[in-house]
Amino acid sequence: MKRKLAGHGAMAKAAACRFLSTAEIARCLTACDSVRTRTLFTLGLVAGFRISGLLSVTVGDARTALETGYLHLSAAGGKGRARAHKIALNRDGLFAIGAQVDSLGALGEPDRMALDAPLFQSRKRETNGKPGCLRRAQATRDLKEVFAAAGIAGMMTPGLTGAHVLRKTWTMRTKASLEAAGLGSIDALEALRVLGGWKWISSVQAYLPTHENLESIMLAGSALPVAG
Repeated sequence: MKRKLAGHGAMAKAAACRFLSTAEIARCLTACDSVRTRTLFTLGLVAGFRISGLLSVTVGDARTALETGYLHLSAAGGKGRARAHKIALNRDGLFAIGAQVDSLGALGEPDRMALDAPLFQSRKRETNGKPGCLRRAQATRDLKEVFAAAGIAGMMTPGLTGAHVLRKTWTMRTKASLEAAGLGSIDALEALRVLGGWKWISSVQAYLPTHENLESIMLAGSALPVAG
């Protein structure tokens, strides 16, 4: 019963959180004050990963993506019973992770470039001396600061910020791209379910706009596909 309630709560949060328009995305990218934050924001937008998934990406995953164009997410990086899956990255995503790998290499500490080291690293090391992973709370704070610096209203509500908003924006934009490529609505939803690592199509639908706010979304330009 608790698991069902938690699932409904997550769907309600997805339905309530807002999306980013094309203009807002551009302002956010300008507002990012570090390579790490810009990469975190970009991957959330072009891959649609949850915050746990973003922080589970390793240097090895990033190198594989740069070689193959696909970023793999293990089941451990998903939520609940999410399955392992992979997603193709566009040039923006590949450029972002390449810049993050280069920034780690520029530190001159070889273990930060180990294949099993986290791509998003804390400035502090773990007690065992290994590079530490960026904490979820800090990642969320970093994204909140980006939204604030970009002058985006309504982003400070607890639970409706950070990677959750990026995942909703990715869902909407990817659905528009799939339908523009010729997929019907049902097929596009199923493709999104697989790409986003969801178990149920109803979970996908929670991230999509209602009829009441479709007009505002189109006016804001959020249905435009991410540059490929």
